[in-house]
Amino acid sequence: MLAQQTHQKSHFVHGLRHDVYESINWNYCSPSLPPDALNPMRAWRMLTSRSGLFRCNGALTGTGYNDQAFGIVDVTAKEIERTTLQEGTTIMNPGFQGVMVSLPHPVTFQGRTIIATDKGAFNPTTIDLMKRVGFASSQFEEIFEVYSDDQVEARALITPDLMERLIKFSQEVLGHRIQCSFLGRQIHIALDIDQSFQFSHDIIPPAFDKAKNVVIAEAGTVCILLEKLQALQSTVGRQGSGGADNARKSFYLARLEDLAARVKSLRPDGDWSFGMPAGMEDDHHMFCDSLKGLLYPRV
Repeated sequence: MLAQQTHQKSHFVHGLRHDVYESINWNYCSPSLPPDALNPMRAWRMLTSRSGLFRCNGALTGTGYNDQAFGIVDVTAKEIERTTLQEGTTIMNPGFQGVMVSLPHPVTFQGRTIIATDKGAFNPTTIDLMKRVGFASSQFEEIFEVYSDDQVEARALITPDLMERLIKFSQEVLGHRIQCSFLGRQIHIALDIDQSFQFSHDIIPPAFDKAKNVVIAEAGTVCILLEKLQALQSTVGRQGSGGADNARKSFYLARLEDLAARVKSLRPDGDWSFGMPAGMEDDHHMFCDSLKGLLYPRV
């Protein structure tokens, strides 16, 4: 009975997310189908799962800045338990926990190129017949390892401008352990960000007003993530401009304001005073630093 009530309360949060994103013509669903790049990136050992299984907790699709379609999926390797006489039952690190984002690519390419995390001495020389590609940037080479079945095409895709942006992005909170694959005229980006960013996980909602704050905080982080990834993707092969960067930020800020307006208009349909689990009464930890001071006054 308790499990059923918990499921119903969690289902309410998913419904709230769906309603909020629908107001700006984005589609949210939970659970979701796996993204197209999951199996290839898993086969290339870019994404790992100790259990051999992944759970796709939820997906968000829509159109972003400059009418660019996007898809973002919350992917988590299934946890496995380990029991020892000394420690008892513990949960082992399951492997990849994060999001996968797919964006259309403006440059035509025919082959396969991947940008994987550098593993030092454990880097293979080939991955699925794709050969390692070397670059002159020592800073880039310290962080990433590139493989492709077309060396010329790989260097055309991974320009000095893109390398600089990847290095910068990898140093940000949401950007560490970023990996990319160029497949089927799309760039697929995997971000292993553990539990620091969740936009579709099951949670027991707090009182209705706080639940709205949680959802809009998640949406705000989604907007920030999409803006930064689109900045990365849209400048492949050419130098970005300050005007374009400002236009992207203005676009996603407007989307966030529309979302906040929708949230503000929502009213409880019933008794949402469930309370938060112990230690979660204050939801400030759910907010991205870039949004502090922006979201609270709007709800």
